[in-house]
Amino acid sequence: MEDAAEAHGAMYKGKKVGSIGDVGSFSFYSNKIITTGEGGMNVTDSEELAEKMRWLRAHAFGRGGKHFWHEALGFGYRMTSLQAAVGLAQMERIDDMIRKRRDHAHMYNELFGQLSDRHITLPPERDWAMNVYWMYSILVRDRSKRDKLMEWLSQRGIETRTFFFPIHRQPYYAPRYEGQQYKVADDLSERGINLPSGSGLTEEEISYISDNVIEFFRNG
Repeated sequence: MEDAAEAHGAMYKGKKVGSIGDVGSFSFYSNKIITTGEGGMNVTDSEELAEKMRWLRAHAFGRGGKHFWHEALGFGYRMTSLQAAVGLAQMERIDDMIRKRRDHAHMYNELFGQLSDRHITLPPERDWAMNVYWMYSILVRDRSKRDKLMEWLSQRGIETRTFFFPIHRQPYYAPRYEGQQYKVADDLSERGINLPSGSGLTEEEISYISDNVIEFFRNG
């Protein structure tokens, strides 16, 4: 099963993300590139898997003419027609929305050129992939400055987010990973910042954000 929750339209070695596994799973939460407010969608080439997922999402009943007869543990995962209409309307504009995010990322990259390698690491894009920049994510070289940079930007009206906490640090999973080390995951979590990246950003806003990041590092 392929986790494509945040990668609508991204490409991996010539294939659309979500088409690589037996099942691809996308999120439509409110901060995703395509949103229905909440919920998501699974895609598959298998009619057998598609039928099973349709059955499970509707409480796993209705087979054999017995509407309230449950043969398995099901779920209330049905999407409303209103939510679907919102999503379908956005699908008509997805290419434009992705283009805007890529243009924004390229503008960030250009403006941050003087900081790159010395103070921050910019988000990568390999020649075998297409990044849709759901988030514009940077790494602060000196991890002791990450939270200070976030506070600096917050004081200037710029909202940021840290990277996700690694699974082995989550309270529910931590006991399973006791005694194990995942240094790369810890390092990324401690140094990562997501800058504003929505499709609606203007060039003036990106310049303002970039100028304040640059000013922070110039001031020490």
